[in-house]
Amino acid sequence: MNMEQNKEKLISNISQNIDKLKSLYEQAKNEKHSLFDENEKLKQELQKKDTIIKELEEKYDSLKVAKAVLSGSSDATEAKQKINKLVREIDQCIALMNK
Repeated sequence: MNMEQNKEKLISNISQNIDKLKSLYEQAKNEKHSLFDENEKLKQELQKKDTIIKELEEKYDSLKVAKAVLSGSSDATEAKQKINKLVREIDQCIALMNK
């Protein structure tokens, strides 16, 4: 092979490597966007699940209070304290709304 052919072959190899790098870059870029989208979906799902958990915890607390009031057991004091706390929170909300 002469020197001219070696240069052409080298240039061809470099060009192929550049094309491969471009292709790999585009793949990585697309994968990055997909992962960001998936991450955003998962964040939204997590937020929904957190909201559901909070609602269920509130319902559970309400059921505990109701059970304590109905059963008349030693939990009645705790239930009364929770009810008083809720009433105070409602009063605070009403006071804020009246401002």
